[in-house]
Amino acid sequence: MAKNRARANKIKAILRRELDEYMSAAHDLSADEAMALRGWVATGNSVYDNPHSLCDESGRAMDFIGASRLWDNFAEEHLFCMLCEADPGEPPPLPDDGLPF
Repeated sequence: MAKNRARANKIKAILRRELDEYMSAAHDLSADEAMALRGWVATGNSVYDNPHSLCDESGRAMDFIGASRLWDNFAEEHLFCMLCEADPGEPPPLPDDGLPF
């Protein structure tokens, strides 16, 4: 039990150090991004990973902020396209197999 606690404390210390280094180097973080990043790290995740499993062009996992920005940008563009193409009087089409899932 003591070994597990010591290990957990070491992991927390590493994640905290990563967060501190990242935050001191990232000058363009908004307050909302900083709060989301702190929450991500507080749940035991690295700043250099992301909840969407997004990777960059080289196949490496994107950091939390980069992936969040990309995800938000994609969501905004996708929503905009859906709103432009939507016909309010017509229900959305079903997939080719006819099942809604």
